[in-house]
Amino acid sequence: MLQQSTVVEEQARSPMVEGFARFWANPNPAVLPPLLAEDVVGHFSGDPEPVRGRDAYVARIAQFLQLLPDLRLEVAEYATNGEFHFIRWIGRATGAKGPVELSGIDRIRVQDGLFTENFVVFDTARFAALIGG
Repeated sequence: MLQQSTVVEEQARSPMVEGFARFWANPNPAVLPPLLAEDVVGHFSGDPEPVRGRDAYVARIAQFLQLLPDLRLEVAEYATNGEFHFIRWIGRATGAKGPVELSGIDRIRVQDGLFTENFVVFDTARFAALIGG
């Protein structure tokens, strides 16, 4: 009698999701520019206006890392719909009040292999309370 396998193979992550995971495992803003469209737009929770362009986008990521130098994001769940990639992440770092854990979602638009737009959504009030700011 044949036994049916109970192991279900996980669908391979897209290269974009793998790249996101690799970047946030050891973030370095200097590696971002070749991955971004020249006119990339970043919408970050709590910011009154989106950041526009590579330099502004990289600077915004660098600001997060200045606040929390040991910030690391782990991909918890993801989905892809054409050029849109949705990543729910769990962020961990050390804030002024000790260990910080927060989750959020990035909705990334990729065209011709480059990030063209990103919506980064997280609880900004909780974030400020956790980091002591």
